[in-house]
Amino acid sequence: MRPRIELGLPNDEYHAMPEFSSTQIKDVLRTPAHFYAKHLADDRGHKDPTPNMLLGTVVHSLLLEPDSFDSEYAISKKFDRRTKQGKVDAAEFDKANAHKLVIDAELYREAKAITAQLEKHSVSTLLRLPDMIAEASIFYADSETGLKCRIRPDFHLPPCDAFPNGLIVDLKTTDNASYTRFNRTIVNFGYHISAAMYCDGFMQLYETEQAPAYIWLVGERDAPYAVIAYSPNFETMQKGDDKKREALQLIADCMAADEWPAYSTDVLDINLPAWA
Repeated sequence: MRPRIELGLPNDEYHAMPEFSSTQIKDVLRTPAHFYAKHLADDRGHKDPTPNMLLGTVVHSLLLEPDSFDSEYAISKKFDRRTKQGKVDAAEFDKANAHKLVIDAELYREAKAITAQLEKHSVSTLLRLPDMIAEASIFYADSETGLKCRIRPDFHLPPCDAFPNGLIVDLKTTDNASYTRFNRTIVNFGYHISAAMYCDGFMQLYETEQAPAYIWLVGERDAPYAVIAYSPNFETMQKGDDKKREALQLIADCMAADEWPAYSTDVLDINLPAWA
């Protein structure tokens, strides 16, 4: 499988693709059974996004693809459905926005506020570079397992004079972006695993020998909507790469054996955590 890039692929189509994403492979690190149930089982269900996930999605859309926002989203309105006119107005609104994601006005206000602060950060000047690419879908095969993978960096810059190995900018929203809290968030959500996988796909596509520069541009969800940027150091990226490799190898092994075990069947000793 030769690496390829697709521009303009709708988000829902990308997420329906069969290749493995970084979000998916993290689940196998819990157990293979959890991964299988969530991503491969015929009867796997669909979970609606949490409010925080939806807020993050709207922020991404406002910053990454503002020109298409109105065609993808609608701001909810209040209708008095007890009245005849209210019912008519509500029905017309629903019909006009049947193919859009309807969000409430308060969530839209918060997303606009976060986006405004993100745009003020110095990293945002990089996002406006003429060769910067937003929301590109990249497909490639893992070099060790052969598993087909996919990544979708928020922004990426192909190798150039300013960034000889390229650049990836990953947007994040969080409750607390301070150093001592966000480094925990990185571990809790496996952001370093995603970063390692993004770099893999990028390096294959652009045939670079070294990983691209990588930046997390982080905005807080509550006022004053403070923003900060972090770049993972070598140790962080190495740990992410180790976890990514563990996950992909485990998936490959389970697929080969057609076995997806859950937790140990033994009785295990358990200790309280260090902070207890």
